[in-house]
Amino acid sequence: MKRSGFGKVAVAVFLGTLLLAADRGDVTSAATRFIASLSAEQKAGAVFARDDAERYNWHYTPVSRKGVPIRQLDEPQVDAGDQLLQTVLSEEGLRKAKEIMHLDQILYEQEGRNPIRDPRAYFFTFFGRPDTTGEWGWRFEGHHLSLNLTVREGKVVAVTPLFFGANPATVKQGPETGRQVLKPEEELGRALLLSFSEAERSKVVIQTRAPADIITKASRRPEVGAPAGLSYGSMNANQKGLLLQLLRTYVDRLNRGLSEAEMANINGQGLDRLYFAWAGEGEPGRPHYYRIQGPSFVIEYDNTQNNANHVHTSWRSLTNDFGEDPLRTHLEQVHSHH
Repeated sequence: MKRSGFGKVAVAVFLGTLLLAADRGDVTSAATRFIASLSAEQKAGAVFARDDAERYNWHYTPVSRKGVPIRQLDEPQVDAGDQLLQTVLSEEGLRKAKEIMHLDQILYEQEGRNPIRDPRAYFFTFFGRPDTTGEWGWRFEGHHLSLNLTVREGKVVAVTPLFFGANPATVKQGPETGRQVLKPEEELGRALLLSFSEAERSKVVIQTRAPADIITKASRRPEVGAPAGLSYGSMNANQKGLLLQLLRTYVDRLNRGLSEAEMANINGQGLDRLYFAWAGEGEPGRPHYYRIQGPSFVIEYDNTQNNANHVHTSWRSLTNDFGEDPLRTHLEQVHSHH
């Protein structure tokens, strides 16, 4: 019987005693090492063809998943999985991801040892074999957490869909009362809302009632329509600073190289083309929703379920989810002879 080392690793994270390596390494090498650590049976369940339909079967609810779950890994395999995650996530991003997983343990205990709540039911799944040539992808996913990466010629070229959620958003009972995993996402969004004048808020607030969930959900392709709310160009210096700080809260879940590349892309498209929109109420503990939308991406935050104590956040590319930039695909298919 395999002994999972994840419980010990998770406890170390939460006690602040786990120090992440400064050198986050190469994603292809880390993925290769992780797959090599798996048994033949584990590999058969974890590695799919690059173009398998399972690639797009992503979810953020506690559903049945394909891949190899943490519960089936021994301690060296857990360490190899952590090293793979470190090639993409920042220290803060990895900390949040593991705390989200730990919330399932809290739910397990609060719900009378409900078996659907399992902090080890998070799966590594690969699409194609890791290689420095060609394209392959991988996913790490479980309840309220979904990372979908695309790697081409040895480099990460897409990081979306990317989903972080938290239930409870704030722990309100038990020994961990007060834990709030996605606190900056909540507080910065509200600070930005409250910074607007009454006239500005009439543009920012697009609905008086918050939607029941993020608009894009776990869709194959995100559909949110035209940008709504107030543009960055229409904001004052303080509001612009708050919007960028909020945006960086999401982008900086990625390691420095990836986050800076994403910010360079956003800056290159023009900050004045960013929009911030809010729906619902502005008071803490009341249902609310916001989104940040640019020409090529949308970030959503929704806190409506469980008496507004259940957060969903997602970051979707409007042009390159799963590495499927339509212009690149067109060029490769139609103009490959060039």
